[in-house]
Amino acid sequence: MFGLTFFSRNDWKKALVESNAWVDSFLGDHVSSERLAVNSDFLRKRRQASLGRMHQGMHVWNTWALAMNMIRPAESDDKFGVWALVASADFEGERFGGDVDFSGAIFPALANFANTRFSGQIYMYGAKFFGEGVFDAANFSSDAYFERAEFSGLAKFTSARFAGSGQFRQAQFLSDADFSDAEFQRDLWLRDVRFNGEALFDRATFRGDCSMGRSTFRGEASYVRATFQDTTSFDAAVFAEKVTFAEAVFGRKLFLNGAEFNESVDLSHTVFKGDVVLDGVKYKAQPREDGLMEEILKRRLA
Repeated sequence: MFGLTFFSRNDWKKALVESNAWVDSFLGDHVSSERLAVNSDFLRKRRQASLGRMHQGMHVWNTWALAMNMIRPAESDDKFGVWALVASADFEGERFGGDVDFSGAIFPALANFANTRFSGQIYMYGAKFFGEGVFDAANFSSDAYFERAEFSGLAKFTSARFAGSGQFRQAQFLSDADFSDAEFQRDLWLRDVRFNGEALFDRATFRGDCSMGRSTFRGEASYVRATFQDTTSFDAAVFAEKVTFAEAVFGRKLFLNGAEFNESVDLSHTVFKGDVVLDGVKYKAQPREDGLMEEILKRRLA
């Protein structure tokens, strides 16, 4: 998907301008990513270009994105920094009054939705994030659909607020995923999800049902001081590395049936207020299969 070879810097600049006419005036002989990153005029025009493509629909958006991927330099190339700035989608702090549809969208570099407010529903079905996907402190006033989305770079949802349901079924996080301090006011569906890197949910609050069943965690998973107020399910989930629930609170029923724990499980000061279903659980790091149940009972009686 990546990969044309350019024999000169001028050829590459020409190809860049063909897909981004607005950037021509910024590509002087001494252009650098360091200068562009702090150039307010460049940042303003990039924002306008991102909004313009979005309003024209995903066909226009993806035509641009594929063209940008075709001229993506290697990260070791000195042109990469400039390319990454031009290829970034910047929506930081935007206020979207209605529904927003990025279904099937391709984001070739950074997709920045930090501090963005979505008043309507947001659709990211099958979206592909080749760079970081940043939703830190984003406010989702309605349902958010990220089903089958693919995050190749870091996915950041720290301090994000989901007033509607969060739908992430079959999403793929190929790098780290950070949901620390996020708040989910309604149901969260992270079923059949693949986490290749760390999955961080420290201090997150889950007010509705939380389902992470049948998901695969290939890196460490952390739920330190997380609060689960309603039914929570990790049924048939696979944890390849350490998982920690230290100081987490499970307010209602917890389903761990069929889950597989291949490394240690940290239950330090974890609180279980409801029943815990452990049918068929596999706990390879424990000498006895009933060791996890004994630990949970100990925490419930503490």
